[in-house]
Amino acid sequence: MRATGAEAREEFGIHDCGPCIVFPYFPAPNGSGEPRALTCRARQDNPPHDPTGKAERKYLSPYGERRRLYFAPCHPQWIESKTTPVLIVEAEKSALSLLSWAEKHAFPLICVAVGGVYGWRGTIGKITTAVGERIDEKGPLPDLEIVRGRDVYIWFDSDTANNPMVLHAQKALLKTLVDFGCADRRIVAFPPNLPARIDGPDDFHGWCGTDDGPITKAIINAKLVTDVMSAASSGIDVLDMPEECLDGRLGENYQKYMSAFPRAYALPALLAYASATIPRNADAPRTNVYAAIVGPAGTGKSQGRLCAEKLLDVPESNLIRAFAGSGEQFAQLADAAGNARLFSPDELGHVLTKMQIERASFPFLFTRAWDEDHFTVTTPRHGVKTPPPAIFHCHLSTVGGVVTDQFEKLFGAVTAAGYYDRCLLSLCPTGFQYSYSPFPQEARAKGYRIPRPVRIHGGVFAVLHDWRKADPELGRIVEIALRAATIAACYDGREILKPDELGPARALVDYQRRIRAMLKPNYGETIEGRVSETILRYMKRLGPGVGITRRELFNHTHMYRLSATTAARVIQILVSNGTLAETDGKRVDSSLLFWPEEGDGST
Repeated sequence: MRATGAEAREEFGIHDCGPCIVFPYFPAPNGSGEPRALTCRARQDNPPHDPTGKAERKYLSPYGERRRLYFAPCHPQWIESKTTPVLIVEAEKSALSLLSWAEKHAFPLICVAVGGVYGWRGTIGKITTAVGERIDEKGPLPDLEIVRGRDVYIWFDSDTANNPMVLHAQKALLKTLVDFGCADRRIVAFPPNLPARIDGPDDFHGWCGTDDGPITKAIINAKLVTDVMSAASSGIDVLDMPEECLDGRLGENYQKYMSAFPRAYALPALLAYASATIPRNADAPRTNVYAAIVGPAGTGKSQGRLCAEKLLDVPESNLIRAFAGSGEQFAQLADAAGNARLFSPDELGHVLTKMQIERASFPFLFTRAWDEDHFTVTTPRHGVKTPPPAIFHCHLSTVGGVVTDQFEKLFGAVTAAGYYDRCLLSLCPTGFQYSYSPFPQEARAKGYRIPRPVRIHGGVFAVLHDWRKADPELGRIVEIALRAATIAACYDGREILKPDELGPARALVDYQRRIRAMLKPNYGETIEGRVSETILRYMKRLGPGVGITRRELFNHTHMYRLSATTAARVIQILVSNGTLAETDGKRVDSSLLFWPEEGDGST
């Protein structure tokens, strides 16, 4: 309905609004006799513009109203039938425009507007934080229940292909739809070579005029999405470390001097190098971290670490760069009278490979150094009866890169036993492309600050206990986050780390939880075990009932590098015992493997 600014304020509670169109929000099917709208949204005719000419506050809602989805008023029978698909668009005008097309062509369709690419997320309730504060809980809107059991089409505005934020929002929505139990998901695309003024589906419908053929063709030819659930393994939908993880002065250093790198590369490096400069005393809390930065080759993992080192002006004497062939050699390098040292070998591949050697002391040295600064390392040597013990005596941190494709190989059964569990893991976000530029010398040591040890308030441990109680699977992730918070506090010069300063640590816990679901070690101790672990992990990511050919499975899991023959034998066993299922095909490479609905994907 049309409304003046006064009518928008008096009748709908929308303030600071000019002449507009008001869209009332009713439950689906919308307009079915509900006495009162749940909320509304107004589209201003002449919204204010910023200096660049971009419209500001184009859409307005009543103050205090929570976000909802807009359902275009379709026939109630369309809602009742589970065969009616859902079409998700950005704006109410687009939903109404496509509903008119659906009614004209007797094409049952539930048209839903989300009010912006991220409009399907909002406040869904209240939660109590670990310190007793009541805050809004954010998440997917419960209105998305409309998609359960239905096919879903997504038709966002024309800037989707060129706007990374819109593209990311679309991918996130595709994943969320799976959580709400939708059937097939399809992406509707605009035809090429349209006039620049065509932004949304409503503009496209108006441009088509009386000829609905292009709209019909676009919907019929909508692309079926089949591989979103495997995004974690293929690196399609990896998000950067949240901005909320940035803490204190170190976070400011990232924003001022290292924003050319993703936070997933910069923040672990800053924490590791900062840890090497913190003075040690007997009563100080532990501030050593093991940072493993994972990403494709050539994406700036090494340059990010070098920038952090120069920015914080870490003394060369505090760094261990040399490679060691054994735990004893490394212990000799790390004999630093208990002071902080950072092992920074660039790539972690060498030491992780050494950890996998039978009877190697490397894995035990690193797991013990996580909690201890002084111990002896002894291993019998050929021809020597009583070799002198090597003394390990330092507060050890590590930082290094791992190439994504090598992660499962390097984090095998031995290294996974303890080192993986203690690592601060980070993963290169989707779409990041590194362009080399030399470190600006004028920025050298600008991030430098003399850190000092801090004390930890007793309430902090009560908060951490609540986190573990709420999610018992967090394990050492909580301890890793505490050490990150302690390092940040030391670098800020704070005297005490307090419970109300744990916001960045909580964000880091959530990030670690998410990244560890993508970066899992391969626990198989034999070639058959490694192959089985890799296949089952990938199939579990796909989800129940999602089929894939053997050829596609082998390509996605790099099985040809391990052993295609062994993989074929493992698959036969997994199908025989019911862990996986396989459809009949004319040829082996045309049948589909899938994880059964009732299976759990584990042997």
